[in-house]
Amino acid sequence: MKHLFCIYVITAMLFVGCDVEKKTIVDTEKIIPEPTENSIVFMRDKDMHLYITDDACEKSYEITSFFDEQGNWGPDKKYIYFMSRFKLYKKKYNANYRIQLSPDSLMCELPRVSPNGKNIIFSGYPVEQEHQNCSIYHIDQNNNVRKLIHSGLISPSEEFHFNWGSWLPDGRRILFTYCNLWTDLSELESHIGLFDLKTRQIATISKLDSFYAGWAVASPTADEFVFTSYDYKLYIANYDGLILKQLTDEFPSWIPNWHPNGEKLIYCYYDKEQRRKMMIINRDGTDRHPFIVDGEEVIGVGGAW
Repeated sequence: MKHLFCIYVITAMLFVGCDVEKKTIVDTEKIIPEPTENSIVFMRDKDMHLYITDDACEKSYEITSFFDEQGNWGPDKKYIYFMSRFKLYKKKYNANYRIQLSPDSLMCELPRVSPNGKNIIFSGYPVEQEHQNCSIYHIDQNNNVRKLIHSGLISPSEEFHFNWGSWLPDGRRILFTYCNLWTDLSELESHIGLFDLKTRQIATISKLDSFYAGWAVASPTADEFVFTSYDYKLYIANYDGLILKQLTDEFPSWIPNWHPNGEKLIYCYYDKEQRRKMMIINRDGTDRHPFIVDGEEVIGVGGAW
């Protein structure tokens, strides 16, 4: 299953600027309770619309009416950042419009907002690019888009695919994963690293190379992160590369996200009918239970607090 890992990194030495014209698209206006830190945004497979839950996760509210996915909250829990048809948008949870953040010249996915809410990172590549090898881009508070990393910053001769950046609590460092391009699975190499926005230095966590890690997400409160291994099990590790906990045994366990308190996670899995569902689990591996809203297990993906 190693071939499904499109892996990722972040660094900033070469900057390419893009001007973005802000665009709006109208959604249906909804009356929705104000979100709390326990409110989850997720996508239902039946319509590919985004929904959010109330504080108790008992009821869900549809917040978009397009093909939208990869929703993530801003730190104030007022705005949701997401991907729709490979463009990035933000939307206030109860607004009847959305704002396009990314330029039309880029194919984009996986937005992540910094802890102070002023910066966004995402994976992308130019529309005219023949291959789909992602770099990681940065959007500042003035909506300027810059490329943070490309293959040339890692090697003068090799090509890499970068993806899945996430912010550490200090808002200065970014966790990432990246992989080489391969023609045979035996040639696959993947890595986890840290990029420091101030020094623009990269530190690779080489002790975890053998896990062919993907979907690495930094804890919002501690010096640790969760990732999915080559055999689709979830692990928690620290930044020295020490495995702290194996969270799951089921296949597959993927696309994890942390609760803001750092004490529990939500992740995706397939049931026996090969339907995508989600599970919630404590950081220590206890209290594992299905994500149930409106009285039933959600068939969908990409849950995030």
